Amino acid sequence: MDNRLFNLIFVGYDFHIMAKTTSTAKLPGTIPAQEVPVTNPRNIESVYANHFGVSATMTDFTVYFLEMGQIPGPEGSVHKQEVKAIVTLPLMAAPGLLQILQQVIQNHGELLAEMKKQMGSGE
Repeated sequence: MDNRLFNLIFVGYDFHIMAKTTSTAKLPGTIPAQEVPVTNPRNIESVYANHFGVSATMTDFTVYFLEMGQIPGPEGSVHKQEVKAIVTLPLMAAPGLLQILQQVIQNHGELLAEMKKQMGSGE
């Protein structure tokens, strides 16, 4: 993976963490999210998904991450659709998630434009 793209993605993630903590940072006894280490006690692994779906209730929304594709079979291609992860978030998180995704898309577009420019100049 291009290290610059990795950094851009984490710029968006850091922005989300900062946005999340600014509203609670003023409350007595709260700790900014940047100061809390991220742990993975169940060894949850990263998964690939190329499709998703969303459902919502009055208080939260659930994102269903799926991998859709085809695998070879004895009589031709066999279509598959496999759930990779199901994540439920409070509805309050939706605006922050939207902001992050918009920033990632913007950064990706800027990176692609920069790469096209470099390819055109022969660098």
